[in-house]
Amino acid sequence: MKLSLEESSYTNKDYLVMDFIVHGEVRGNDIDGKYMIEYVRSIYGTIPVVGCEVGVYRGLHAKYMFDRVNITKLYLVDSYIEYPEYTDGPSKFMDSSKKESHSILHEYRDKIIWVEKMSSDAIEDIPSNLDFLYIDANHSYEYVRDDIISYYGKVRGGGIFGGHDYDRNHESTVRAVDEFLARENYTYLHIASGGARDWWVVKGKCSNG
Repeated sequence: MKLSLEESSYTNKDYLVMDFIVHGEVRGNDIDGKYMIEYVRSIYGTIPVVGCEVGVYRGLHAKYMFDRVNITKLYLVDSYIEYPEYTDGPSKFMDSSKKESHSILHEYRDKIIWVEKMSSDAIEDIPSNLDFLYIDANHSYEYVRDDIISYYGKVRGGGIFGGHDYDRNHESTVRAVDEFLARENYTYLHIASGGARDWWVVKGKCSNG
């Protein structure tokens, strides 16, 4: 999927549409959310890396990260609590999602640092030299904006910084991402092909030159 410039509030930008062969059998929307990590894999190969995911939910994306990249340590941030501002889905499933994520990721337990806090409260628990960071937490504009502002500094120069749900159905995410690009002087954005919704930049590489 390539959004037209008219569909973005930040018009001085090139969309770099990335097309990867996603690992394993793909069914329906399974391809969604896997493009950025394939980009991470294309950059780092088998080099050991340290990363973070903000918004873990059932742990399926985190497992895909481990399956595809040589991760030595992964910080997983998710409070798994109900709160009024969470509107992305039924909060009643938070407890079962927590149990499922811990079960799915059990084999990687020695490489995981669980940070079961609100993302705004977890910032000091995350180091500032990460190789990549993926944001997929509360999709309300204020939350996406604040997560981007708070966690961008956690990625080292040359690292990969991005997240999920950059598409016409998530205008709040598009707005927050576009404001971030303008603020940090990025003139491009990596997005995924085929209707997937990942977005990312290489930190410090502000143009596609």
